[in-house]
Amino acid sequence: MVEILLIKEQKNIFFNIQYISYRFDVCEKTIYLLLKELQSLDLIKHNFRKNQLVFLSMLDYKQSKIFQSKSQEVETESKQDFSQFPARFFKDMNCIVNRIIKQDTKDFNRTFSIQDKLWKLKVSENKFIDYKGIFLEFEEVNDSQCTIRMPYTYLTNEIPPKLSHPFHKNIIKSKILKGLNAITYREDLQGGCNEKIA
Repeated sequence: MVEILLIKEQKNIFFNIQYISYRFDVCEKTIYLLLKELQSLDLIKHNFRKNQLVFLSMLDYKQSKIFQSKSQEVETESKQDFSQFPARFFKDMNCIVNRIIKQDTKDFNRTFSIQDKLWKLKVSENKFIDYKGIFLEFEEVNDSQCTIRMPYTYLTNEIPPKLSHPFHKNIIKSKILKGLNAITYREDLQGGCNEKIA
């Protein structure tokens, strides 16, 4: 149909269904089913058939269901947050975050500078799974009773990747590590780093 449309250079087109059937080696019923599908998507309007000729109109793609669906998907993706993720995801991510914290404590034992205070990572308790988000918990170096939670979106300044992305967990893990590096306290910088707090 695209070829026919380009030849005709207009939105109203017609074609010989028998010729199309022979050319693409499909039966006429298949062609009608495809036309019906295109019409249901608001891509074409089937006008009428006269003998072997089929008359139809090409509709505006931007008004079609396909375009509107894609626009809606892009809009949803740009507004995506953790509210769309299932509870199982948060249980898995809580385990990953705790592994990051244990590994960091074991290998580096880093100190983080947040609002001019020094903090250490703390293994999150199960209560944080109930929240619709990923949090990292910090305890103050000089006062272990003082703790703060920092959300993923605040630490990374990014929205989470789509759940349908095959590597979404790896991406989140990588972004967390990058965010932690950004707030790591360094004496040679006299504590100069990004200051964040939840």
